[in-house]
Amino acid sequence: MLALIIFFGYDPIRYQMRTYVPADIKEYSSIVLIIFLVLSFLIGYLNDSLSSWLEHYLIYRVMGTPTLRLLRGRGDRIFIANADLQKIRFFYLSINQNIRSVRALHGFSKSRRNAFSLFKIANSRKDSIVSDSYHRKLSECYRAYIFARNIFFAYCISAILVTISMSDQFDVKYYIVMFFIFLILMLRRKDRSYYYSKVVLLSCCH
Repeated sequence: MLALIIFFGYDPIRYQMRTYVPADIKEYSSIVLIIFLVLSFLIGYLNDSLSSWLEHYLIYRVMGTPTLRLLRGRGDRIFIANADLQKIRFFYLSINQNIRSVRALHGFSKSRRNAFSLFKIANSRKDSIVSDSYHRKLSECYRAYIFARNIFFAYCISAILVTISMSDQFDVKYYIVMFFIFLILMLRRKDRSYYYSKVVLLSCCH
């Protein structure tokens, strides 16, 4: 509302238009608004693409995917219970003829390649589940994960660009605040990615 008042020069007291911008700009205000919306969409789309690539190559390739770490039983707050892990392993055993025993499956499902394969199978299986509560939870987790991921990488890219262009104008306090914001967004992205991967993997238990 404040942006509209500033842009159009609307005075809520006198109910009239003030000339805060040149007349030639006001004539093309609708075109400017359309261009702004298109650019916003393109920037958002570009940020989503960059976030996906950076997450895959800078985080998952180095530290492993959430699926891999969940199958290894890692995590203090976000983990898959042992009973559900057994169900997931038996499910993978039932559809993979190359695995002959549960013991072999225990090690097989913990490799990077096979953890990725298991996630793909679970990701395709989730659509066949008829539970409405499961799909609502899955949808909420997915949206929260994508939002946290995009915000995190958008902040990282913006912080780098601002620091490079205005580094001589900042003191130590700026970098301390920037680091704490980075830490919070990073942990939030990590938690959201774990929650989403966990919900997808649990589709094998249905």
